[in-house]
Amino acid sequence: MKTEAAVLSKIGGPENLSVQEHQIEKEPDSILVRITQAGVNPVDYNLMSGNIIYSVRPLPHVPGSEAVGVAEESGRNVRKGDRVIIYPRIFDGTCRNCEKGMEEICVKAGLFGVNSNGAYARHVYVRESNLFVVNHLETDVSGAMPVGGLTAYHALRRMSPHEGESVLVYGASGNTGIWAIQIAKAMGLMVFAVSGKKWLSEYGLEGVYPMESIPPDLKVDMVINSLGSEIFEDSFSHMVKGGRLTTFGVYTGKKTQLDISAIYNNEFAVIGSTGGSRSDMSALINMASKNKFRIPVERRFELRKIREAMEAFKKKSTGRIVIEPSQA
Repeated sequence: MKTEAAVLSKIGGPENLSVQEHQIEKEPDSILVRITQAGVNPVDYNLMSGNIIYSVRPLPHVPGSEAVGVAEESGRNVRKGDRVIIYPRIFDGTCRNCEKGMEEICVKAGLFGVNSNGAYARHVYVRESNLFVVNHLETDVSGAMPVGGLTAYHALRRMSPHEGESVLVYGASGNTGIWAIQIAKAMGLMVFAVSGKKWLSEYGLEGVYPMESIPPDLKVDMVINSLGSEIFEDSFSHMVKGGRLTTFGVYTGKKTQLDISAIYNNEFAVIGSTGGSRSDMSALINMASKNKFRIPVERRFELRKIREAMEAFKKKSTGRIVIEPSQA
């Protein structure tokens, strides 16, 4: 089947994107999905210049790891007309990790839109096991779940939070940060945010601080570090003894120096986190149905203005940048 898609001709930058006719093939157990909204996340932008840890394939390539759409045909559990989101992890379902429900670290793991063609297209074929029905959720919320929401939920769950504990979220206004602060509140945590965006105060947080103005005596049970190496030392300085830190981003760099004695003397736990499992996805959808999550969208673009969307992503300050391929 032919559809229209944003195709990256070669690695080098968004200037190599062009919207053109694109052939998609139906595979076993796949369902045709008409994409209604696809998010722009750092992984989508950075893969175009090759600035990611994953190998991009195939080339030429259709990016887009995060999307919501409408099922154009029925499967075993999905019905034609259902609004669906795409679980973005590629997994085989048979390895020891998949059997434990840890599809995000399948031994053959990949990422939709990076290790396969993605959602910057009017239509895609997706395995039914990667589709979750979200008929009851708003598009702006459900469309931000597969990458931003799932990553934040899994990172918090990995720290085994208890109601009443405290968490400090670096990069709180970003695509994962805006989810992390709201999920943490829904978990009954006290939430402190690190960001220069004053509008975050609207989310009922215990504190919002620019990076240079975090109170030196602020100590929390948990830290989310989505920014990478430059804030590791600062992260540890705000943890109580026995505190936990989850890391999943390398925006400021992927290599750092650590004071190992501080880690063992304070019994700090440093936890890696990537994406999330299918059970995490189900739990997040259930949580979203019970809480009024707010995901701000700064600008919306039709597919044919994909390059403008990428330029807007570099400058965004108040919300997400989204592509709406179903627009004319």
